[in-house]
Amino acid sequence: MTGGRTSYPSPRPRSERSHRPPAPPTLASTPAAAPSVRTVPALRRPGRLGGAAVILAPGVLMLALGLWGIRRENSMWRDESTTSQVAHRDLGEIWHLLGTIDAVHGAYYLLMHGVFALWDGGLLAMRLPSLLAMAFTAVMVGLTGRRLAGPHAGLLAGLILPLLPAVQTYAQEGRSYALVCAAVAGATHLLVRAAARPSGWIWAGYATALAVGCLLHEFAVLVLLAHGATLLWAGADGAVRWAWCRAAAAVVLVLMPLVIVSQQQAAQVAWLKTPGTAQLGGVLALVLAGATCAAVPERPLARLGLRQLALPLLAVPPAVLLLVSFVHPLYHDRYILYCHIGFALLIGMAADRLLRTVPRPKAMAAVVALATVAALLPSWLALRTRGSTRTTPTRCRRRWVPCPGPATVCSSCPRSGASPG
Repeated sequence: MTGGRTSYPSPRPRSERSHRPPAPPTLASTPAAAPSVRTVPALRRPGRLGGAAVILAPGVLMLALGLWGIRRENSMWRDESTTSQVAHRDLGEIWHLLGTIDAVHGAYYLLMHGVFALWDGGLLAMRLPSLLAMAFTAVMVGLTGRRLAGPHAGLLAGLILPLLPAVQTYAQEGRSYALVCAAVAGATHLLVRAAARPSGWIWAGYATALAVGCLLHEFAVLVLLAHGATLLWAGADGAVRWAWCRAAAAVVLVLMPLVIVSQQQAAQVAWLKTPGTAQLGGVLALVLAGATCAAVPERPLARLGLRQLALPLLAVPPAVLLLVSFVHPLYHDRYILYCHIGFALLIGMAADRLLRTVPRPKAMAAVVALATVAALLPSWLALRTRGSTRTTPTRCRRRWVPCPGPATVCSSCPRSGASPG
């Protein structure tokens, strides 16, 4: 430093600059050899495709099987002829009739009155609402199974339901039982959603769906017992159980006027007998088959397990109705047709789990499907013949006698064990 100025060494020319050789690589600075990675193609998102398949496939299958031979060689049975005769009356006559007889089917007659007012298409118009309702039921079964046990189990359950002979029978009949199944399937799906994510709107939809089902046929109220057993078995929290109790109370409140009126018309079901060996054996076989499917290990995907939902739905309503029928005969299998919803769910879950254990699940599924169709085909063919009904429309129309008044439905068609109900 001189004279208060700081001197800096002058820079060396560029040519004289020494280039320091790069430091030899060390272990720390050497990058690790990249492992060989096999490129894996991006997996398809399962949500959208699985949801579309679960919705479309069961509904389309049910529609296809239901439209096949829906006219049953232009034949109908006694109760269907009652539907046609009553629904073609004007509203005043229908209302007057329901005060005397058949109040339990009043909501259905009013619905069919509206259908015939829009399109009086004969047998097809009378049976198409039942078919559409059963197609909706199949879709709801698939969606419920998908939520509880995965898309494959849901798809299988939705496809199994249309194959059941009892389901095909009432999907092609102009009575209320298929519509009751649709209401129960919708309410059951809403119960699963409400248990997973409680919402006032969902509980309101649940109560509305079950109330509609009970107004179509009052024995749909037995579903409340099955759903209550489900919540107890699953250990639902207090808030969910309290919300369900309020919804159930609303359903019972809506149903009470119909119960009071129908009790005054109890003679209408006097033809029913105490359950015999055939009814007991049929219910027992169905429940045992469902319980066997329920024994398959399950991987619950929701707060409710599938077996906790499906097994009570399959077993509780027929068990209660059978027990009551030993005191006051009320049992008929069509009154609890909706129990097949639980049966289809259990078979779908068991089939999905078992197919996961075989080396070629798609091939095995195809073999089982072909064997099932081959076993059920004779009953499907018999269902679509004139012999599957008690009376034909020609005979019913020819032998339908004039009624003494607008409040009475009468027919000279032979009963053959059938009944208005």
